Amino acid sequence: YEVGLEDPGLAKVLSDTLWPHTDQYMLRFGRQITDRTLNVDFDIQEAEGIAYAHVTRTVQGLFRVLALDSNEVVVDSLVKPFESTFTRHIRFVERPVVDDSVDYGGGQGPHWRVDAMTIGDGLTGTKVALEEIRIYSLGSDAPLLVIPADGIDTTYYNRRDMPVFGAGDWVRVEVDVSNTGPEFPLGSGERVFYHYGWNRFHKSRHALIDGDDSGNYDNTFVGIWRVPGPGMGHNHRTFRGFFDVIDMGTLFAADEAVHNEIWTLPFRSHRRGH
Repeated sequence: YEVGLEDPGLAKVLSDTLWPHTDQYMLRFGRQITDRTLNVDFDIQEAEGIAYAHVTRTVQGLFRVLALDSNEVVVDSLVKPFESTFTRHIRFVERPVVDDSVDYGGGQGPHWRVDAMTIGDGLTGTKVALEEIRIYSLGSDAPLLVIPADGIDTTYYNRRDMPVFGAGDWVRVEVDVSNTGPEFPLGSGERVFYHYGWNRFHKSRHALIDGDDSGNYDNTFVGIWRVPGPGMGHNHRTFRGFFDVIDMGTLFAADEAVHNEIWTLPFRSHRRGH
């Protein structure tokens, strides 16, 4: 095959990867975590009554791609290592001690509470990046929420800043991404998903779409999403959520690294009238 001449890498994709060019395979992706480390650095400014925790979590493992036929039999597979680094910054404020005889769980010395934190940012590789997230009420052009990449690790959000949606409401989500290239030659060069849930048994994933009917791709991914309810017996619930962009140009090649970025974005769902 030739790379970078006339075919922009397509021959390499078709000849030595799992891209399903002869049969209609179903592709399954997954990560097997083999090691993880956690590091927390504290910056305590007692004179101002503020402290910061700078959290870095490193995850190592194997990224797996399985190709299954119509009978869900694995006909081909690809496994390659990956390493992801997740960062988040947490701000604490000192809590007044109103009674020295009461143990607040922190022992002797100042007592602190979480005041705010930054959006969690996870990065694998260097090719793709999330640039901005916008969320709208369906039919409105005024965004309910805008999160830009600029300041992602310096802008702190408290509980009052958490997005709150009515259960069953429909919203439109737009995600801008960038790719340093070369991009995947078929369709959009990336895939973007929104994952949410309240535990490992209650979760969901939605794909966002880049481009229009004319086949134009502008790296703005759009999706319509129905806000889940808080669950039977609950009037409100906080959901964990994250946006995920992954590069397709390197996904199916065993000798290429995994490239993706993740932003965490929790939200709160509540029933109307409660």
